[in-house]
Amino acid sequence: MTARLFLALYGCLLTVAVANGATVYTYTGNTYDTIAGSVYDSTMRVAGSLQLAEALVPDLVATAVTPTHFTFSDGVTVFTESNTDSILFTFWTDSSGAIAEWNIDLRIAFPSPAAIGDIAARLVSTHDVFIQPDGGSFGICTRVANGMCVATGDFNAALSSSTLNPPGTWRVSAAPLPAAVYLFGTGLCILCGIAKRRTAV
Repeated sequence: MTARLFLALYGCLLTVAVANGATVYTYTGNTYDTIAGSVYDSTMRVAGSLQLAEALVPDLVATAVTPTHFTFSDGVTVFTESNTDSILFTFWTDSSGAIAEWNIDLRIAFPSPAAIGDIAARLVSTHDVFIQPDGGSFGICTRVANGMCVATGDFNAALSSSTLNPPGTWRVSAAPLPAAVYLFGTGLCILCGIAKRRTAV
């Protein structure tokens, strides 16, 4: 009886975990075709993923979302929720809930007070009825006045809006279940084994 109860509890836990599981949206852009400076090159692109507590619903229009976690890169800088000062994720979805249009704008600002050599960066990926650019920019502070960076060495790269429509593709997947679920299941299996052994004795 104990073994059956434990297995039933584990089944319920897995059902709840799957039903409420987070959704991961992974973006892969196309390589840049416009480059300024020596930091970026033509093999680089905007790419990354964000995790949402729930999947995007159908027929969204210009809806801002807050990821539970994200990692995006422009090929030079990696943007995450822990280092990004300005975060914007806005989505449009079709009748099936698939991403149809989007606007992503991530920025890392110069620190304050700033020092020579500090960096700032920005990643942009946009696909709507008017524009379709992907791009990255990277700035190095070269002069400081009153604690503020007043001059920079700038580098940038982009996928021009006329090249591809859309500029990249999205893939959707379920987020992995937390390790705690599997540990709990292992513990239940051990307890079930002990219970069966005692019953046999």
